[in-house]
Amino acid sequence: MTRRREKKAKQIEVVTVTDGLGVISVRGGPAGAVLSISGEPVAADTGDFRGSLGRLVTRHTPWPRDGDPHLVSEWAPVAEWGRMRDWLADPSPVERLTEPLAPLLALLEPGEYQLRTTELAWPNVIEVEPGEERGWYDHWDDWDRDVIVPTHRWPPPAPATALEYGRRIIEGRRPLTVAIRHSQFPGWFLLDGHHKLAAYLKRQLNPACIAIERFPPHGVRRDELPHWWPSFREIWEF
Repeated sequence: MTRRREKKAKQIEVVTVTDGLGVISVRGGPAGAVLSISGEPVAADTGDFRGSLGRLVTRHTPWPRDGDPHLVSEWAPVAEWGRMRDWLADPSPVERLTEPLAPLLALLEPGEYQLRTTELAWPNVIEVEPGEERGWYDHWDDWDRDVIVPTHRWPPPAPATALEYGRRIIEGRRPLTVAIRHSQFPGWFLLDGHHKLAAYLKRQLNPACIAIERFPPHGVRRDELPHWWPSFREIWEF
């Protein structure tokens, strides 16, 4: 899979997560990625195994509700998570991104990650309902766009929240979304900021983003493989 052109990062650092809870895991190979939350595959973005441009996005769990273990905020202390969300909504300069993002980093699977502040380039949001799959063609003339797979309902369900973020954007503030991927595949999973993303898109602006990239790449565990993936594919590391 050819990589899209990288955007210049405003702030970048590398962190090794040694004692993460493993609530959030992103794994895959050159032809796809799986996002798992609390040990279960939630969404996947892969090649369709039929051609060089075909992509297939799937959603494997229902939309999360309060108390659902697939809602990552359920695994973090309420006060710490709230402070992080406040900073993302109205970010101020920090010496290290690991400071405000500590509650989220604590939920990652142990490994090495790159953190950076950047912008998502004219996101191509691929929405798919739980239990369904969506095939599409990643045309060459769209390869400068970032492909985003939402992890919550899309479009987001609270218009008033999106309007409030829109007001902040008009005022010149840049609330941060949070997206994750692994280093061998260009597709992003949106972990946080669905209403922010909607507000940016409405105003035709590239969304500000905390980009989390796991490297070196890690293969998909066999029990994470959706049933329609042939298990003999050499692209997957078990």
